[in-house]
Amino acid sequence: MIRHRWQAVGYPLAAGVLAGGAVLLYLRGRGLDLSPDSVSYLAAADQVLAGHGPRDFQGGPLVLWPPFYPLLLAAAAPVVGGVLAAGVLVQTLAQALVAGLLVHWWRRLGVATPLLAAGAAILALNRVTLHAAGYLWSEPLYGLLALAAVAVVAVPEGPVNGRRAAAAGVLAGAAWATRYLGVAVVATVVTAILAAGWRGHRRRALLLAALAGAIAAAPMAAWMLQNLQAVGSTTGPRSPGPGFSVAMIWEAWRVLSRVFLSGVLSGPVVLVLVVIGLTRLPAVTPAARRASLAVGGLLLAHTAVLIASVSAVAMDGIGRRFMQPVVAPAVFLAVLLLDQQRRRPRLGTRIVAGLGVLLAVYPVITGVAMIRRGRPLGDGDRPAPTLAVPPELRDVPWYSNEPLRVYPWQRRPVSHPPSRERQPTVASQLAPERWGEALRAGGGEACFLWWGARDDGRLADLQAIPGVRWEEAAADSQLIIFRLRGR
Repeated sequence: MIRHRWQAVGYPLAAGVLAGGAVLLYLRGRGLDLSPDSVSYLAAADQVLAGHGPRDFQGGPLVLWPPFYPLLLAAAAPVVGGVLAAGVLVQTLAQALVAGLLVHWWRRLGVATPLLAAGAAILALNRVTLHAAGYLWSEPLYGLLALAAVAVVAVPEGPVNGRRAAAAGVLAGAAWATRYLGVAVVATVVTAILAAGWRGHRRRALLLAALAGAIAAAPMAAWMLQNLQAVGSTTGPRSPGPGFSVAMIWEAWRVLSRVFLSGVLSGPVVLVLVVIGLTRLPAVTPAARRASLAVGGLLLAHTAVLIASVSAVAMDGIGRRFMQPVVAPAVFLAVLLLDQQRRRPRLGTRIVAGLGVLLAVYPVITGVAMIRRGRPLGDGDRPAPTLAVPPELRDVPWYSNEPLRVYPWQRRPVSHPPSRERQPTVASQLAPERWGEALRAGGGEACFLWWGARDDGRLADLQAIPGVRWEEAAADSQLIIFRLRGR
């Protein structure tokens, strides 16, 4: 009995320590790298700490991303010493909790111990997970909330009760408030509740599914209504996407299959293994079948919503980042379906466990190699300019041709310059003819930080805008600081 209790706590704890430790070893004290999205999260958290609510790096309302991740960063920042340190904490805990949750779930389903170890190693060391954990991105948190929401309704047997439906709704709502793609989590939770009680308690299942859906949707309905009033769009201004392509489905499959194997044959080989595993699905225990369907539903729903989003609006293509939240569900299903092969004639625990360990070889080898190299240097590691902004320009509005580069350096709002070719994702970008008027209305002066060469034609075009006088205030080899005056 004591040994059983120790395993119930010790196995998930060990898996969590392995996953969290892998993240910290990968970062090697460098902290998190910054992408353009990361700068928006950083700015939003800074603005919350300053008492202004979530706002982007230009000082406008945060609409392109939901608010939960920057709010969480802002809540943790005073405790751990800043927003970037809070990001490291969130990424580490998210990976640790995902690993602990899935190992606990596998134990409840009776998965063999060698397969538990193999699954925990894949969760901790696969390259997709480590890559996402190296950035100030919301995907690891979203993946944790999504799995937790599904687990609440799928782990226990029998129909879902009111408390579990409400808890699943809260977690699904938090996932949706972390990524707009989280609508897939809400759909999965509602479907899982309906499936659990449809045969014997249909009316109750409908009521509980409606309860979970309403709890999940209420915060985001308010958020999107606010966005609509602020910028005329529920999720912010965006360019149209390229439309659907079958290649998107293949790309999603390629990312997931290469968690386990490498090379051009990884997709077909993993597909064959999946088909073999699914042949056992009708014969598995009810609890394992329920878990497989719920987690598989999450994987399919997320991928479908992602493909629809990439088809409809301009965003980064389907790749490691956006598929990272469903890597853990894919590993969960692989281990669970492999474990079910133990019940086949001529196959036993040792053979299946050996296959599981073999499946973990590639992720472990490549993950360890990635950790040994450490997080590669990126945009967030560029040295800050040594040139100081003149004191008289520190409190005026700022513009820059590289605002995403300026914000991490100065941690204050900075706007894109006016342009006739408006960027659809920049709601506050001025038209050139209104720049001088805006400067006069804002006190008459502004600061412009130009990154690049003096003879760049884009700088000449900006300086030719009527109504604005340019005066050079400071310069070095990479940065020129101008004082702007409206005239």
